[in-house]
Amino acid sequence: MMTKKRFAMILWAIADGLADKIRIGSSICEDDALEKLYTSSLYANLEDEKTKRWYYSVPKLYELYKEETLQEQEDVPGNEKRRKSKTLPFKVFCIEMYKSERKMKGRDVVQLFRQYGVLEYLGKHYEVLHSYGAGYLVWDIGEFIKVRQVDSEKHAVRKKKSA
Repeated sequence: MMTKKRFAMILWAIADGLADKIRIGSSICEDDALEKLYTSSLYANLEDEKTKRWYYSVPKLYELYKEETLQEQEDVPGNEKRRKSKTLPFKVFCIEMYKSERKMKGRDVVQLFRQYGVLEYLGKHYEVLHSYGAGYLVWDIGEFIKVRQVDSEKHAVRKKKSA
């Protein structure tokens, strides 16, 4: 058995390559690719160290993903979504580190991140945030979510008062 931190780093490397293949192969934005990956049953098996799915190469995992989803799409030359993304690896890293630190499942982290706009925040502030360490990023994301939760609660109270 390897350490949780080492397994998280291996998953980060795999998930980065796999999310990029999904993004390019499906001609979708990186946030949608992340959601597709982290909500797939392939990823649920992948994040279970005991299944040994993480032994497979990224191309093999992508084949398994395509089989699972049956979403074969034609290549569209010149599609801007086909360019290598600089923020996708960073977002995957943040998902994996947050997931590991908070002991959550990948699908739950992506759902939480989408609910509170974390993926957009990470993309918009990539230039600043990507230079920080994992511990700070997990803390910063947690604080970002807390602020968004408070804002949501305030909005709900205001809406209730006006009704």
